[in-house]
Amino acid sequence: MKVRRLAVGPLAANCYLVWREGDPACLVIDPGAEPERILAALAAERLRPEVIAATHCHADHIAAVNELLAAFPEAVFAVGAPEAEWPGRPAYNLSYGFGLPIAVRDPARLLGDGEEFSAGGLAFKALAVPGHSPGSLAFHCAAGRAVFTGDALFAGDIGRADLPGGDERQLVESIRAKILSLPGDTVVWPGHGDRSTAGAEKAGNPYVGGA
Repeated sequence: MKVRRLAVGPLAANCYLVWREGDPACLVIDPGAEPERILAALAAERLRPEVIAATHCHADHIAAVNELLAAFPEAVFAVGAPEAEWPGRPAYNLSYGFGLPIAVRDPARLLGDGEEFSAGGLAFKALAVPGHSPGSLAFHCAAGRAVFTGDALFAGDIGRADLPGGDERQLVESIRAKILSLPGDTVVWPGHGDRSTAGAEKAGNPYVGGA
């Protein structure tokens, strides 16, 4: 499995291109801003998105979706089922509060906890990790020993729970049950900041460690 990370937009949200070497199809996770950079990275790697998946539907993780779908209309836009209406509603995706309302196309696929999907020749499982937002998902690729955690779990930190629909207790429980239970060498690719591992976070994260 190959991963290319791009920190995009004013909040430096991580957008990921994920693929199997030799396969031109890929998964794009959280294209939150700077569509021209994302499209240039896809061109440089000679990739085409098969699935565009959002770990959650806050604007800094979905704002470039329309441009990617315009360039790759065959790609499937997927989000967590509880946030089905969020992409197209600025008050829900929080772009309204920044004075730059963003409406993204409706998702073509809604993902539930434990649901599997494939992209770029790789199998992924959606893990429900609510608490930062009601429909937050992590995407686990067992073959690649990787999990993409969005704004649920960061290196040494966890996501905010004070936004609409957030719940800190639920977030902590979600992380412990769904992410820290993965093999310790599973690489954690977060929605912001640098990567870590499930083992390192279980051992040392002050918010969820010691689970």
